Amino acid sequence: MQSSPLSRRLAISTDDLPSLDPLVAVVLEMVSDPETSPSRLAGVLAKDVGMAARVLKLSNSAYYGHPREIRRIEQAVVVLGFYEIRNLVVISATFDLVRQGENRTLMQDLWEHQLRAAVAAKVLSARLLPAESDLAYLAGLLHDVGKMVLAMRLPGEYAEIAAETENRPGRAVVRERERFEVDHQEIGGVLLDRWNFPEALAGAVRLHHGVLGAEGAAPLGRLVELADILAHAVVKEEVLEAEEEALARFAGERRPDWPAWLKEIREQYERETKAVGGP
Repeated sequence: MQSSPLSRRLAISTDDLPSLDPLVAVVLEMVSDPETSPSRLAGVLAKDVGMAARVLKLSNSAYYGHPREIRRIEQAVVVLGFYEIRNLVVISATFDLVRQGENRTLMQDLWEHQLRAAVAAKVLSARLLPAESDLAYLAGLLHDVGKMVLAMRLPGEYAEIAAETENRPGRAVVRERERFEVDHQEIGGVLLDRWNFPEALAGAVRLHHGVLGAEGAAPLGRLVELADILAHAVVKEEVLEAEEEALARFAGERRPDWPAWLKEIREQYERETKAVGGP
């Protein structure tokens, strides 16, 4: 991909964006290949001690409730399934981004929000948009990856924006454009293109604010905006009236029970953090 500036005001080009760990790239390619066997995938995972340990830890977690301890990578792959392996290796890629950030607290906060959004997207897709269930979790997990890039490059400046726009996700886009002439959506979309992620996923990351009520907007992008709102609502422990109206429009006739859904998202998030650990 030819390098190009992302903004005149922000000294960053496409070549400055983080690279994807080669192991992650290989695993993502393998899980999308119907010819890949569990034993072949296990052989690749076993070459990375850290990744192998994460796979075994997740397969033995209470989240899966396996009656006996799993000690072999191949057995863990069978228990988890290819999609869970895919999600886990992408989570590990976000761990790497957190570790590269100078402001560790900010990077950790961004990562935790993204994991909440991933869980919210998974819960919501099962109820409202099952056709998008394949990519929903990853879309939630990566929707703010552009914020992580900005926080890595400009930790002080981005910490100010994060503080100003806390729990106001749409406002962050405005402040980013005012200061940098580019926003986290655009940066995230370019990064996922660079990482060769599916266009549907990159597109949802590229446009996930202000699309809930937009006609013709991609369903996955709308789902991500909804997941983003609920991920913040889990922390605030409330859904604001304006948000509730937007959420109700998206849900249509399905009449969601928001308190029950927030409770489920919170509980699944807590189980997930115990299962996958943290950066």
